[in-house]
Amino acid sequence: MPSRIVGRTHATTGGIQARVSRFFGFHDRAAAHRSKQAMGHGERHAATTSGWAKGTGQRIRGTGHSILGAITGSRRRQARGNANNNIGQMRQNFNSRI
Repeated sequence: MPSRIVGRTHATTGGIQARVSRFFGFHDRAAAHRSKQAMGHGERHAATTSGWAKGTGQRIRGTGHSILGAITGSRRRQARGNANNNIGQMRQNFNSRI
């Protein structure tokens, strides 16, 4: 499972290592470190996309429960659905920022 923290760590360390390698003239090592940096960026974007998709699923389920609760008159189910919808919205908002 992709992780935003691990991705950011790899991107940062790869960037620093590439700069240091270029400074000392090790251009072949700098290319390897740049690829590590790119993999870190990719992992971070994958984690963000995964979290956003999970938030979308939670919002859909929450909306469904809310509608069913309103139709059947179950305030408890409706409230649970509204809460899941809000949690999904927060998850989407959190994962829309990079």
